[in-house]
Amino acid sequence: MDLIDYLDQNKQINELNHLTGSVENEILEEWSNKNRHFIKKTILYDVEFISKLSEECCDYIKNRKFDYMFHYSLKSAEVFLNLLNDSDLNYVLSDINHLCLSQRIADGLEVCGILKERVFYSKIPEHDALMLQFDHIRT
Repeated sequence: MDLIDYLDQNKQINELNHLTGSVENEILEEWSNKNRHFIKKTILYDVEFISKLSEECCDYIKNRKFDYMFHYSLKSAEVFLNLLNDSDLNYVLSDINHLCLSQRIADGLEVCGILKERVFYSKIPEHDALMLQFDHIRT
């Protein structure tokens, strides 16, 4: 269950204090407008995406030095996939397992072309649950 599901199931919640980064959560904003619920946003940190992968990172990717990628947000996953594409490295994606903090992120990766059998997600969108999923697929 993600936050939107939780809010839909708990109709008595009419105000939400959202602690977030500077990247807008489009789905939450859309939900707020649709359901006329007030969301007070407190930006705790700024997100600045890089425009190019470092040579060291490209070398690690080319030489397949890792088997797993962790995705904590759909936006950062999309940016990373675009950087791979810009660096002509997206061919390695079929060899990497992708662990996502939520099903929404996993669904987004599949829409971007990541093979479904390579995408895993946490049943509860929290770090500890994601680590349990990681332990499960490694064994």
